[in-house]
Parts: sequence; C-alpha cells; structure tokens
Amino acid sequence: MKSTLLTLLVMTFLSVWHVTSQVWASRIVFVCNDGFDSDICTVRPDGTSLRNLTQTPGVDEYLPVWSPDRTKIAFKRQGEKWILLMESDGRNVKAMKGVNAEFPSDGYAWSPDGRKIVSAVSWYFSLFDVRTGEEERIQGPDADCIGNFAWSPDGRRLAFEIWKPRGAMETTDIGVINVDGSGFRELTNHPSKDRYPAWSPDGRQIAFSSERNHRGGIFLMNADGSDMQRLTDGGEERPSWSPDGQKIAFHVERKDSAFIGVMKKNGRNMKLVGEGWAPSWQSTFPGSLAVEPVEKLATTWGHVKVK
Repeated sequence: MKSTLLTLLVMTFLSVWHVTSQVWASRIVFVCNDGFDSDICTVRPDGTSLRNLTQTPGVDEYLPVWSPDRTKIAFKRQGEKWILLMESDGRNVKAMKGVNAEFPSDGYAWSPDGRKIVSAVSWYFSLFDVRTGEEERIQGPDADCIGNFAWSPDGRRLAFEIWKPRGAMETTDIGVINVDGSGFRELTNHPSKDRYPAWSPDGRQIAFSSERNHRGGIFLMNADGSDMQRLTDGGEERPSWSPDGQKIAFHVERKDSAFIGVMKKNGRNMKLVGEGWAPSWQSTFPGSLAVEPVEKLATTWGHVKVK
C-alpha cells in the first residue's frame, strides 16, 4: 500500500513538475529600470510575462544570480555592503550571513549544490556558506584583481576574470582554478579584455565577452581554452546559458539603452526580449528541479520530501 502510494505521489509530482518547470526554468532574471532606479525583473525568453520582483523606490538593485535550484535569487542593493537573498517570486528578502563590507560589487557565483557562494577581493577568493555565513579564504593567482566567477557544473573548478597590467594599460583574461586553489591556468591571453565567463551546463565549453573585435562581442571556447570561435560582434556582453545549454542570453547596448537578448548557442537567431542588463538564466547547474515557489510543491533543493 505504501509503495503504491509513493509511486502515485512521485508520478503526480513529476507530471506537475514537468509543466511547471518548463515555465519557471525558462525565465531569465536581470536588472531592469523603472525610469527612476534599477530593479530585479524576470522575463520569459520570448519577451513575455515581465515581472518586477523588487520595486524599492529610490534604491538601485543589481547583479541578480539564480540559485542552482532556482528557488532563490542573490542580488546586491545600493548602499548595502552584503549580498541579499530572496525567493524567486521576490518575497522574503534577507541579508546573507557572514558577508561583510569586503564583499565586492561584481562577480559572484553559486556552487552547483547551492551551499556556497564564491567571490573575490583583490588576489584571494572566498567561499561563503550560504546557511551559516562561514567564510573560507583561498589564495588566488598572482594578479592585480580577480572576479566575475563561474562555477563548473561538476563543482570542481572556477572560471574567472584575471585583471593584470599589460604595459601602461590593464587588461583582463579568463582563467580557471580548482576550488581548493590549485591547478591555476590561463585560458586566454590577449591584449583586449576578455570578461564574464559562463560555463555551459554540460561543462564542456565556456562563453565569454571580449573586446578583441572592433565593437566587442561574445566568444565560445572549449573548457581547456581550445577551439575558440566568435559568436557575435555587436558589443554583446555577459553571456548566460539556458538550462538546456541550447541558447545564450546576453545584454547589449542599442541607442543609449541596454537590452536583454537571446540567441542560439552558435550565435544565430538573435532576438532582443526586454530592456535591461546583467542576465542570469541557468546559474551553473542544470540538474536541479526548477519549481516556481508559488506552486507549493513538496520539494526542497531539488529533492522530493516524503513524510
């Protein structure tokens, strides 16, 4: 009897999850502008169903990043030194424990299991426990500054920007390092700035922004730095993969405004879907269950709870 009941519960859950997750997992979170300040919004990749999640008058909110199970969004708020967390529908905003004034304004990422967030201050990077706020500091490579992290889907490596001098100028390249600080390797080495790495959901490729053409654009390379190819050349930045790894979101400036765009992973079929910048779509981990919180399904961090 218990076995039959459990089977029915699982079948019901999977059928509801399939419908719900297709809606919620397809949403892109990004920074939008209501005319006075910046807020955190979500939109479907076809440009429909725009939602403003914050709407805090007179205060700018920025840098939203999905948690791996997509039940939470991390973001920053003007005038506050710590990182904030909220549910994916904008409810229950609270500061993350342990993150102090040193937490930078750019470039953090969730671990694939959703337990930690990585960011950097100058030459070292920190792993913050999301639940307890405990910080583990790890020595980074010899560089002026590192940041804008992307966590590999297997949880073992970090891709990030390396800021370093090049003659009288400063440039950025893309590097990878093991989570324990070992195995550092530069993947790019170019006079122009390479920025905003984004690991594909299968872990095989890294998309990034580069200024190595006349207007800048998005490039794609294997996770070891080989087989580099240009996808766009219109100034597109901040790539973020779709959960299925078939598309890439980005932002681009057009006529003094920034827009969120979506394209296939080969750079084709580009479409602008909304006004804003800094999109986050897939957030490093493709395997978790993407459930919209308001559906009240019996799930937590991608696992079915049976009582």
